[in-house]
Amino acid sequence: MSLEWVGANRIIGTVAQLFAALTMNANSLLGRANVAAGAPEQIAVADNSIVGRNGGVVGGIAMAVQTILVRAAGNVVAQAIATNEIVGRAGGNLGPIAMAVQTVLVRAGGDIAAQAIATNEVIGRAAADVAAIPVGNGQALARPAGGDLQGVAMGAPAIANTIVIRDAAGRASFVDPAADFDAAIRRTVETTRNGGIATAIWYLALQAAPGQTIVIGADTYEWDGAGVNINIAIGLNQAADVATLAAAINSAAGGATEFVRGDVAVIGGIQAVIVQSADAVGGTATPANPDILLGETCAGAGNEWDCGNVNLNTLSGEAYAYNLWGQIELPITAPMLTAAAGVFSVGTVTFTPRIWTVQCLTGAGIFREIGDTFALQGNTVICTFGGVAPLIATDTVIVTAMA
Repeated sequence: MSLEWVGANRIIGTVAQLFAALTMNANSLLGRANVAAGAPEQIAVADNSIVGRNGGVVGGIAMAVQTILVRAAGNVVAQAIATNEIVGRAGGNLGPIAMAVQTVLVRAGGDIAAQAIATNEVIGRAAADVAAIPVGNGQALARPAGGDLQGVAMGAPAIANTIVIRDAAGRASFVDPAADFDAAIRRTVETTRNGGIATAIWYLALQAAPGQTIVIGADTYEWDGAGVNINIAIGLNQAADVATLAAAINSAAGGATEFVRGDVAVIGGIQAVIVQSADAVGGTATPANPDILLGETCAGAGNEWDCGNVNLNTLSGEAYAYNLWGQIELPITAPMLTAAAGVFSVGTVTFTPRIWTVQCLTGAGIFREIGDTFALQGNTVICTFGGVAPLIATDTVIVTAMA
């Protein structure tokens, strides 16, 4: 053991595996800066410097005005940042990137760089890299087929002071924005299951005879029958018979399966059963378009269905009811009537119509005949204008569609 004198500005450290007094100068700290020496030593830290590894050893790194500490290449260094510069990786190393007036920071090619944006230019990717793309007067940024983003000239519209809207079928219609825009666009109203209740009436003018039948879909009712049909008894008169038939139609327990209901009525002095589409056997009458065949084998004048032996959803009989209903209102503007193709879309409904009508309402609210041609393409009504008394700019076209 030995004694070591520790004087002013000295500290104890290990030198060559022995404790020794180490001299510390002003503005220095203890560290190991010289790897080869292998011993602690004092490291000077000058004004405006910080300690870091610079050039392979620990030392003071001078921090000048407008510098920040970054690692560029292998070492930590003070990076000067001039006016209008930002720090980024450009080239292989962190460094300042000059940001001139009217530039934005983008990655073009492999590096971050300042991209100049001139008047009437936008940033986009044209060819392989992000770049400024000029968009001149009367141009829009677009990509022509098979090319890159570029300014594309927007030619004058076919009709001055109009905008173009594209319908579902790809046809263009012209709308005058100077007019009331709400009055120049299509107004479509649709309702679901808004049709009438599918209804048929069976008349019994003469009393039924044994073995005669009435068919409602999968259910066959047989008067005084004894076989596989739904057997119903003949009563004292027609009133009793229609009451028995209505009760059987409404009775799932009695064998009925079709979702209809039967109600007794006297129509024109004749006993009858009104059969309507329902939400269950004998349930609540409900709008529907059911696939239910009607039939009967009852002899005698006046014993018959009012619509004949047809399906309850048939178009040819009054039993048909519509589940879907839609109405389109299109106020006509002058540009629509001068389109080069002579064709414009009136509007589209969300279902395929089975029946549709077109009406014309004048500006005074009066219906009038028109000579224009209308056609249905899919769910879209198309108008080819022209003919006797054609549409004019104050008219409103009203399309009613049902399915």
